[in-house]
Amino acid sequence: MDTLQENGLPPSPAHNIPVCESTAKELGVCGTPHKTKGKNGLTERSSPVNNVTAEFGDQLKVPSVNAPAPSTTPLGLPGVMDEEGRVDESRLRMHIFKNGGVSPSERGPVWRFLFGMYPCSSTSLERPLLQEQLKVRYHAMKRKWQQLFPAAVRLRLNGTDAELVAAVQYFDVRQERVKLQAQNQSDEVRERLSFLELQAQVLFERVTFDLEELQEAIRIIDKDVPRTDRDLPYYS
Repeated sequence: MDTLQENGLPPSPAHNIPVCESTAKELGVCGTPHKTKGKNGLTERSSPVNNVTAEFGDQLKVPSVNAPAPSTTPLGLPGVMDEEGRVDESRLRMHIFKNGGVSPSERGPVWRFLFGMYPCSSTSLERPLLQEQLKVRYHAMKRKWQQLFPAAVRLRLNGTDAELVAAVQYFDVRQERVKLQAQNQSDEVRERLSFLELQAQVLFERVTFDLEELQEAIRIIDKDVPRTDRDLPYYS
């Protein structure tokens, strides 16, 4: 049986779940850039984000982000991938150990196999379909927790991180690009994605959450995340 298909899943009506999106303008916050040395030897506040204004009311350019490698990109590692795109996991790990890793251009595709995103037994033809399935399931899972915690749907900032504001804006820009790309999809692609969406909804309807355990995890995260902010004097 094809590992990329799941049989026995009846169709399920689609849920009209509103997705709240936040933009940099809606956030209306100011960031705290990193500390750098100025021309006069004084400590200045600067940010790696280009053209971040003090009010974030005007233009906010986001840093460039490299697009992920296509799922059909072959690994350029000798003897690791066969003609159909299957990966020999033992040879892959041996190559990493012997060479101290892989080149930066190979890291993205390699991690997908090491983390189990793609089974090493999958072919180059199967992986694009698998990637579509994982993407649809991700969004279905995201909508499920948004139903459980509607207050967490909209990101709220307290004006402490310019880079996070830029990341939020970059996310909104990417969402607009995805919408434009969806308009140009063929009927065959739309039909396939609709089927995957229904399949994912049925799958995650069967998943239950331990709300008490989930609330405890959220409480721990809320305590731990500020400790990673080195701009806070207590943790610097």
